[in-house]
Amino acid sequence: MGMVPVTRNIYGLLDKNEGTFGTDASPVAATDAFWLMYSGSAPGAPMTEKLGFDGKIGKNYAGLQGLKNAAPSMRSFSLPATIYPRGYGAAYSVTHLPPNGFHAAMLSAGYLATVVTTGGSESVSYAPQGDGTPVSSTLYMNAGRVIATGNYKLYKGLGGLANFKLSTSNAAPPLATFDYVGIYSGNPTEVAYTSPTITDSPTVPNSSALTFSYGGTSLSAVSFDFDSGRDLSTERAPLTAAGAHLGYVPGAWTPILKVQVEEEAISTIDPWALRQAASTGALILGINQATQYNRYKITGAQVQLVNVTPNVKGAMGMWDLEFAFKPSTPTGNDSLAVVFD
Repeated sequence: MGMVPVTRNIYGLLDKNEGTFGTDASPVAATDAFWLMYSGSAPGAPMTEKLGFDGKIGKNYAGLQGLKNAAPSMRSFSLPATIYPRGYGAAYSVTHLPPNGFHAAMLSAGYLATVVTTGGSESVSYAPQGDGTPVSSTLYMNAGRVIATGNYKLYKGLGGLANFKLSTSNAAPPLATFDYVGIYSGNPTEVAYTSPTITDSPTVPNSSALTFSYGGTSLSAVSFDFDSGRDLSTERAPLTAAGAHLGYVPGAWTPILKVQVEEEAISTIDPWALRQAASTGALILGINQATQYNRYKITGAQVQLVNVTPNVKGAMGMWDLEFAFKPSTPTGNDSLAVVFD
């Protein structure tokens, strides 16, 4: 028996921001590679397709064998793109940004980037964009090597918009997830594979030196789960589009951070009192803060503790805390920042 026709050992994702929403930006491996890093098994579907109309038109009352399907239409996609974030490893600038596709994905996740080039204090700060014209991505996913030819299956998505999440449950590097949705473009084809240009320097920072504080009180965190809460549920698929899906329309943000911390004395911090008073405080969650140019943090100045649940970890008392990031004014977009410095 010969070799299997197709193997799935390598997944290559290219992500390039579009100049015009839904228009193919033609990403290339040399400059637009997104380094996929799955913490477990890769998904079965490299790019999950969704049909607005699946072709089924009902029962056949002229007989018992059913009706032929009509042509399906309104094709969209979803794709969880996962990566371990790292810094640039040297002073930041407009061309020296968090590598391996992270920067482009953050823009498609609705964040605006501010680059500071002050000597010795260089940084890139990402903050929610608000209600402006969204930045979108063209995504090329290569998956499935055809043994006979050496080519790979290519799946294309246009108008890609994402929701950014970051989490860890142990001392491993935090895993960032960009949950993309967009327009499924054409049918998969087979193309020659070009190795992506990616970097493994500096070493991806893990969570063992995590720092966490709220309202000026430092707490011992053992896990966290951050979700930008960007609503991407609204589809644009009018009947006048001749069967085409026109992408997704971003909605409101509800950024949430869930953190499990070691239980403290009430005299140190009283989470129930903070929740009941609807207090706001400054929050900082830092990764690898001792290493300049390979550290990052999530910050918020007006953060509310909205839920507290007692828990245990073996013999230790724990608290499961949930925080909601809020803007300084009802019309503001300053609820949080993701800062690399």
